[in-house]
Amino acid sequence: MALDFNVTIVNTGISDIEGLTLEIRRLNVDEDPYNITRSLDILPAREKTEIYDHIFLGMTFYFDEFINRSLVATLRLGDVVLDVRHLLPGQYP
Repeated sequence: MALDFNVTIVNTGISDIEGLTLEIRRLNVDEDPYNITRSLDILPAREKTEIYDHIFLGMTFYFDEFINRSLVATLRLGDVVLDVRHLLPGQYP
């Protein structure tokens, strides 16, 4: 099983941002081989970027556990967390 997702990151500031990192992982599963990390070299001021990807899940995990967990998207600049969003799969058909 794979879950497709997209994330839009917008720089609303007046300066370019370098060194952003986006991490997609399952909530409370830190050491997961399916965690996704994407690094952005630079995001110019007043521009946006979109990231399209998919996270793989085993069939057993999907049907037994995933429906009760959430995915967490975390945007970081170095060690500073800029934004966190949750996707609760049970909310969607």
